[in-house]
Amino acid sequence: MRYAAVDVASAIRVLIVDGEASTDDFDDEVTFLKTALRPEGEVFSGNETHVVDEVQLEEVNLSSYHVVILANVYRISEPAAEALEQFVRQGGGLLIFLGDQVDADLYNAALYRGGEGLLPGEVTQIRS
Repeated sequence: MRYAAVDVASAIRVLIVDGEASTDDFDDEVTFLKTALRPEGEVFSGNETHVVDEVQLEEVNLSSYHVVILANVYRISEPAAEALEQFVRQGGGLLIFLGDQVDADLYNAALYRGGEGLLPGEVTQIRS
């Protein structure tokens, strides 16, 4: 007879970094994203979402999450970029949604870094 003990997460913990917050739910990109990840209803989607802004990203302990989503975030500071790189190296998932708030030069400096960073390619132009 064999036994195995396995840690099972009660939910996928998702951190959403909101780059363009809005007080109007019908004009807020992150509201739609949160709803898609954790819709209302009797059946639990398996996702827990938490939303912060880009300033709060530097203060968050990323190891508490399975996935980080950057949603139209203007800039990523050097400390935040380093924390995201460590998070991904340790197996965390990262989704980056570019939008009209994104500063391409800052993203390239912090996340592309000549092909050595998290971005697989250089951001050349943001279209709104």
